[in-house]
Amino acid sequence: MNRLYIVLLSIMMLVIIAPTAMMVAPAQLSATAKSKLQKVISDADTKLASSLQLQYSTLLKTQEQEQQWDESIKVIHYKNEEALISVRKQINLIDNNHLSKLESQVKQTKERYRPLFDSYTTLNKQIKAAKLFNNKKLNSSLRAQADVMKIAVQLARQDIRNKEHTFKVAKDNKTKMVKRLRSALSDIDPIKVKIKSEKARMSKTKQRFTSGWRTLNEGIKKSDAKSIMNALTSLVSISKQVNEHQKKIHAYEKSINDIVLRVKSQVP
Repeated sequence: MNRLYIVLLSIMMLVIIAPTAMMVAPAQLSATAKSKLQKVISDADTKLASSLQLQYSTLLKTQEQEQQWDESIKVIHYKNEEALISVRKQINLIDNNHLSKLESQVKQTKERYRPLFDSYTTLNKQIKAAKLFNNKKLNSSLRAQADVMKIAVQLARQDIRNKEHTFKVAKDNKTKMVKRLRSALSDIDPIKVKIKSEKARMSKTKQRFTSGWRTLNEGIKKSDAKSIMNALTSLVSISKQVNEHQKKIHAYEKSINDIVLRVKSQVP
């Protein structure tokens, strides 16, 4: 049990320490293939040997560049995803505290004036009742009170309307701002489509690389210098194409980053 735990822990540590090496290790010749390749280069004439060595070195360099692009893309991609989550959360929270305060003010104002409105309603009911009893003196006294109270009620209702209007305007402003910022973020969507398309093209290019790599190994097994040269030339070309795909993907991710930063700067 302890031994299994140690093995699993070791594997986890390798994944954590060297994710790039484990995930995007370049195609490598076996020790035997390397030895045979060096022998072919040694046996070839000076010009061909130089060309073979140059192409092989160039291939190793382009593969190294591919790893670097891959790592750079991963870094900026995850940075973008985290930033997108953060900015969307910030957009959702725009003016929430202010709106909550305004809504609370509306509710508190209504509650504060409720006794006044209840008293005014009761007074009007009393006036109707006084009419039924044909009590002119009581009716006149109640009407005088109602006239005075009516002004206070009108002012109270206007106060409530003002606060409701302020709250509504603030909500409308937030809605417009959120819509504008989300619209700006939606510019990212077509870029993500381009990234997906570019990755699909890169995948096909890598399939050609895999096929070319098999051809290289076959040439090395046969010690066929010409076949090896053709395979290396093709692989260098394909590897450079992969790097061009990576370069475009990185540029797209950079565009996404620019949009996120621009939107974030507009969030109050």
